[in-house]
Amino acid sequence: MSTALPPPTAAQVRSQTDPEDEEQQHYKHMLHALQLADKCIPTTTAFCVGCTIYTQSSPSSLLSTGYSRELPGNTHAEQCALDKIVDGLCLSSEKTGEGEGEGKDVVRLDLYTTMEPCSKRASDPQGCAQRIIAFNSSSHVLRSSSLKRLRIERVFQGVREPTDFQLCEGQRLLREAGVEVLTVLPPPGESAGGREWLEGECLRIAKKGHADEAAAPAEDVVRLWKDAVF
Repeated sequence: MSTALPPPTAAQVRSQTDPEDEEQQHYKHMLHALQLADKCIPTTTAFCVGCTIYTQSSPSSLLSTGYSRELPGNTHAEQCALDKIVDGLCLSSEKTGEGEGEGKDVVRLDLYTTMEPCSKRASDPQGCAQRIIAFNSSSHVLRSSSLKRLRIERVFQGVREPTDFQLCEGQRLLREAGVEVLTVLPPPGESAGGREWLEGECLRIAKKGHADEAAAPAEDVVRLWKDAVF
């Protein structure tokens, strides 16, 4: 009589993931963020950034999106995406109670942003890196399951933040808080413009409306992200 094997754990499933498939997944999620960044209304005093947040499950599920100035005020992309999660998917802090999320099963999240999360803002005392850290510290519990709390474990960026407005220390702050930070490169098969084209496009879109906005690259490079379907 045969004995059924127990289902694999989440860690086992992740370890069996084909690295090439995972690289392609991160690439597609970043292209989605880049499409969102392109929706931003250009301004000379801020960047145009897009953000997507996915679960680390296999397959991953889209949890939230955001782009610069999408919500009222001088809001940033990561701020918009996080606020949508807190306001729409999570129980209020009054219902969970301080620290009540501790010990619950964790839904691990990946945040994709076309530019490194900021660490300083002229219009807000809290940068996006600090918002991500605060999100992880607040034990946000899913409204659909009081047994699940959310945590951003990895941040994938398209390009480092240039020093146009502030000296950004987002990467350092996140890593010190235990959040992994990685830069997404196109897979070898998606590198018509070289593996650096994605970084260049994230920066070009970020600087829409700026005096030093770069010229668009060849049309076949732009189509790599504009024609992507999710």
